[in-house]
Amino acid sequence: MRAYDRYRQRVTDADTAATLADSERRARDAAEKLAAQEKLARDAAEKLVRVQELNGLLTDFRNRESARPPGWTERTRSDLPRAVELLATDPGRRAELRGAAARAVLSADLIPMDPVQDGFSAAALATHPLTGELIAGEHIGFITLEVRFFDAETGALARRVVLRAESRGAALVGDPDHVRALAVSPCGRWLFAGTRYGRVVRLDLHAPSPPRTWHVGTTAVTRLAVSPDGATALAVCNGLRAWDHARDTERPVDGAWATALAVLPTGEVLASGRGKLAQLNPDGSAARSAELPGGGAVAVAGPGLVLRGDDRKLEYVDPSALAPTEGLTDPALRRAAHEKPIRNIAVHPDGAYAATSGDDADRFVRVWELASCRLVASVPVPGNGPIALAWSGDGSVLCATADKKLARWRFVVPRAVRFACACAHELDAAVPLADGRVAALGEGVGSRALLVGAPAAPAELVRVPNPSGDGLPGLSAAPGGGLTATLDTNGLLLWKPGAPVPPLAQPKASHRHPRVAPEGTVWAVTNAHTVTAYDPKAARKLGSWTNAIAAKFSGLSSLDALAVGPAGAVAGGRNGALYHLDAACNLRTTYARSGDPVLSVALSPCGALAAAGTQTGAVRLVRLGEGRELPDLDGHPSGTTAVAFDRTGTVFASGGRDRSVKLWARDGDRFELLLTVANLPSAVRELHFAPNSQRLIVLLADEHAARACDLAVLRRELGELGLGW
Repeated sequence: MRAYDRYRQRVTDADTAATLADSERRARDAAEKLAAQEKLARDAAEKLVRVQELNGLLTDFRNRESARPPGWTERTRSDLPRAVELLATDPGRRAELRGAAARAVLSADLIPMDPVQDGFSAAALATHPLTGELIAGEHIGFITLEVRFFDAETGALARRVVLRAESRGAALVGDPDHVRALAVSPCGRWLFAGTRYGRVVRLDLHAPSPPRTWHVGTTAVTRLAVSPDGATALAVCNGLRAWDHARDTERPVDGAWATALAVLPTGEVLASGRGKLAQLNPDGSAARSAELPGGGAVAVAGPGLVLRGDDRKLEYVDPSALAPTEGLTDPALRRAAHEKPIRNIAVHPDGAYAATSGDDADRFVRVWELASCRLVASVPVPGNGPIALAWSGDGSVLCATADKKLARWRFVVPRAVRFACACAHELDAAVPLADGRVAALGEGVGSRALLVGAPAAPAELVRVPNPSGDGLPGLSAAPGGGLTATLDTNGLLLWKPGAPVPPLAQPKASHRHPRVAPEGTVWAVTNAHTVTAYDPKAARKLGSWTNAIAAKFSGLSSLDALAVGPAGAVAGGRNGALYHLDAACNLRTTYARSGDPVLSVALSPCGALAAAGTQTGAVRLVRLGEGRELPDLDGHPSGTTAVAFDRTGTVFASGGRDRSVKLWARDGDRFELLLTVANLPSAVRELHFAPNSQRLIVLLADEHAARACDLAVLRRELGELGLGW
């Protein structure tokens, strides 16, 4: 019996132990499950925090881009590494973050720097044309006046020059003298200083020699300039005056009314003042003039663009007609660029930007992007003395005179984008050339400006007669460097840059959308609804196809887009159809889609894939050899107005009325969105890839210069930020 009891006890103990073990296992499982749930909750909470932080950074980026306070690109760059870290939580937003980074990389900015030359008050500034040093003339001097040369980047003083002052009244208590204007000859040898009491002092910067003085008048010399050959100094002192400083003789010049001047590279002079703007010949005689209100500062930004101050307004002026074309305004002031009359205009060395300031009561300096008329930055200048402006030789630093110091700002010029073909009129077309230059066609009544130039360099300009007609302006570049242009008037312009402008070919038909095929054949839409191919050498028709029959079915026969390739062309119609034509202009296939007009079309380099932007914003993709359409890409709301393939066919660009450009990576029939550059100044008008580089030419509506975006540089800069592709 005892053995049985012991057996039962052992069984009971085993059952109890098993029950306890099972309970412990269940408890452990519950604890592990709870820990896992707690970990999931913590991970979800941490992910939510990281997502919210990423959302906050992207919102900050958008707000900074919209407000554009000075230094906003620098702050965005400093925040980007943290945003890249947070992408691990939400990798699907890489393209969005890449776009925000691209907008900062592609934008100009003004960043405050520490002032220099402490204790020195200046009233005039100039830039040495060879060394790039800034030159400052002293504001107040009773016995002597000092002119300082200093490095804009470091602020280090390089040289001092002392002039004799000519104060009025008792010494040290009368009216002091000061340097009101400075200019340096293009050769860098001669420095000219204009003073308060009507003197211009010439100093030899290459060899020690006594200064030579030109007594211009009894009032202040407010403006100075030197002719391109360095032989003549021009001064504003009770009108415009000219001095042959080598002979020490004054030359006659027409400009007794002038209050401001600018010298053109040709040696001609623009004089402004008292309701008049005049162009003077190099010998000082009047060439032509125009009655314009106001008459403040004037500056030359290129052969096709002059800037002029009209009281508080800043205007673009067409130098060929001496007529204003556009006004620049600060959004905070609505209708003016400054609160007080504009006194100074300093054009950036690359001609794409300008800095302005008003009279002494207006303590703000403003920097403008000339292509878009957009205000880049507005910064205050402390004190109450005169404000003069100058850029460093390389354009990286902007300097302004202030009380007992010189204020400075670092100017960030985007390395990945440059501007080409600046024009007082808005540009209607722009295309890249094989040699790296850009050609552009400006607006105009009676004549148009046709410009050719490299980005960030002066352009060659010719005037093309443009009587009214039914054509539409357009440009296309030929492989050999020639240009084909269509104008308002009938005909085609076949022109080689550097040669005289020839008469128009095919003058009996109106033309639009000119395109040049790889082998040199010229294509265009004629009379709005016909595609025609021409032999450019003989200027004769090779073939044509008309869409006039579409008017009987839909009432919409016009062709609004055209692209050509190695084996034919694709035309886009207002009726929504795409028409594939062979090299002889014979219709091969029609891809119909009613109710969605085609606004733009492009062909891949091999000619097998067509992309078309439509009014609804879709990007249609068509395999031409197979006769089938691929799924649409999400393009641009309100219309995709421009599409383009690069020379390799692996990069695709689209732009639209939503003021954005999208870049896509292409692999066969698959397209991946790389980035979106949004919030551009206006809608996208044209996109063209250069034939032998990764440069994308972007032309926006209502802009005065073409943007040349180097995608290789952009990709490298984004790669340095961890956002490459």
